[in-house]
Amino acid sequence: MRSELEQLDLQPTFAQLQQQLTAFNHNMTACIVNASLRNDTDELAPLVNPQTNAPVMNFPVNSAALSGLSWPQKRAIGISLAMNDPGVNPNAAAKSTFFTQLRVKIGLRPRPA
Repeated sequence: MRSELEQLDLQPTFAQLQQQLTAFNHNMTACIVNASLRNDTDELAPLVNPQTNAPVMNFPVNSAALSGLSWPQKRAIGISLAMNDPGVNPNAAAKSTFFTQLRVKIGLRPRPA
C-alpha cells in the first residue's frame, strides 16, 4: 500500500500536465513563426520552458543575436528548453552539434541561409 501511495506522489498533477500542454502549444506556435523568418535580423518568437511554462531567460531577439551568444548563454537556453546538457566545456564538435540542435529546437534552419 505504501509503494502505491509513493507512486501516486510521483504522478504529474492535472495542473502540471495542463502547464506542460500550454508550454507545448506555445512552443509549437513559436517554432512555426520562427521557421517562416527570412533574415537573421527578423524578430524571433520566444519559447518557454516546456516543464514550467516560464519564459526562457535571455532568449535572443533574432537569429543574429543567437549566433553571437557566448557558450554559457547558449547552453543555458538549451537547458531551459529541456535539451541534453553537453557540459560546461565540451569540444568544438559537441558545441557545434548543440548549437545546430538549438537552432532546430527554436524553429530555425540548422544552418543560417
